[in-house]
Amino acid sequence: MIRDRLVYIKRDDLLRLPGSIGGISGNKARKMYGIAILDDVEFPDCLVSHGGPQSNAMLSLAAIAAARNGRGDSKYPDVATPTDKGESDFPLPSAETERTSRFFYYTKRLPRYLRNQPSGNLLRATALGMELMELSPSEYSGIFGSQDGTSGRPPSCLVCPAPHRTLWVPQGGACSAALPGAIRLAVEVATFWDAESSGGNVDKMSELAVVVPSGTGTTALFLHRALQMNVTREAMGLTVEEFTKVESRIKIVAAPCVGDADYLRRQMSRLDIEAGTGNGTNIPEVLVPYPRFTKGSGDSIGEKRRSGYFAFGDPHPALLQTWKELQDEHDIFVDLLYGAPVWNNMFGHWINSMRNIGSKNKMLSPIDGRRVMYLHTGGLEGLSSQLTRYIHKGLLEKNTVQK
Repeated sequence: MIRDRLVYIKRDDLLRLPGSIGGISGNKARKMYGIAILDDVEFPDCLVSHGGPQSNAMLSLAAIAAARNGRGDSKYPDVATPTDKGESDFPLPSAETERTSRFFYYTKRLPRYLRNQPSGNLLRATALGMELMELSPSEYSGIFGSQDGTSGRPPSCLVCPAPHRTLWVPQGGACSAALPGAIRLAVEVATFWDAESSGGNVDKMSELAVVVPSGTGTTALFLHRALQMNVTREAMGLTVEEFTKVESRIKIVAAPCVGDADYLRRQMSRLDIEAGTGNGTNIPEVLVPYPRFTKGSGDSIGEKRRSGYFAFGDPHPALLQTWKELQDEHDIFVDLLYGAPVWNNMFGHWINSMRNIGSKNKMLSPIDGRRVMYLHTGGLEGLSSQLTRYIHKGLLEKNTVQK
C-alpha cells in the first residue's frame, strides 16, 4: 500500500538480457530485444545511433555489437550492470561464425572533463568497441534536431560511416525494433490481470491503468498497440472474445518525463506512423501533471500556480522528497530522472482526486477509478551520478551517496 492505495509494481528493473549482453537491463532490455534476437543472417554489419554521451541506449547497443563480436562480460567485467535477480526467459541466438559488427554513435562534442576522464556509460561503451562520432552543437542540431524530437528514419544528410548493411536506431531506441519486446510485455501484463480477475483477487469488471514512465513514449505506445494485436492473443492462447474481455479492461497511460504532454503525444503519434502500427491517432492517454503550488505569490489565496512539469535532469526538492518517501516508507527504489517524477505526478492525481470529489470542474484523470500498475523501467545504474548532482546543488548531504 502506498498512500493508502494498492499499487502493482511491474519489476522490469530486474529484467535483463542474459548471457554476454552486459549492460542491457530494464526498459532497454525490452526495447533492444528485437535487435538482440536477430540471427547472423539478419544482423547488420553496422549499427548507427545518436544521443547523449551517457545514454543507456548507447551502452545497450554497444553491448549487443560486442556480443556479436565475441566480446562479453568475461573480458570486460566493468561493463555488466547486474541486478539483484532477473528474468532469464529472453532467448538469444548464439553467434556460430566469426564476424565483426561495428557501432557508430553520434553525439555533441564532449565536455573537457569527460574527454580527459571518461566515465560511466561512455567509458563502458568505448571499452566495448563503440566508435564515437563527435559533432559541434550546431552540426548536431542541424542533423538530428526538431521540435518533435528525432525521427525514426535516418537523416537524409547523414552519410553512413561504413559501406555495409546498416541498421539505424533513433535516439533511445524509438523505432519498430522495440515492438517485439513490447509484445512480450503485453502478454505478461494481460496474463497477470486475467489471473487476478479469474482468481477472485479483484472484481471481474475491475479496470487496470498501467503507468509507463515516458521519454519518447516508445514503450507506452507499443504496449498500447500490442494489447490490440492478434499475436498477443495467440501467445496467451485465448479466443477473440476471451482476449477482448481482458484487454478492454487495461489502459496504458504514458507519464511524460522529458517534455510536456503535447510533445509526448507528437512523439507517439509520429512513431505510430513511422513504425507502421497505425495512423497516429490511436495512442495511449497521457498523465498530465497537476500544477504545483508555492507559497507567497501575493494573490488572494497566497499561492502561485506553477507548471507541474520538472525540467528533465535538473535536481528538484520535490523529486528528492518523493524518492526518499518511496525508499524509506515503502522499500521501493527508483531513479530521479523517470521514476521520481512519475510517482510525484501520480501523487498529484491522487491528492486532487480526493479534493475534487463531487466537483463539476474536476479534471478527468486516466487513473481514476482504476487499479494502478507502475512499470518500473530501471535506470538505477545511473542513480549515484544523479544523487551527486543533488549534492552539488546543496539539496543532499555528501555522505548520502555511496561509492
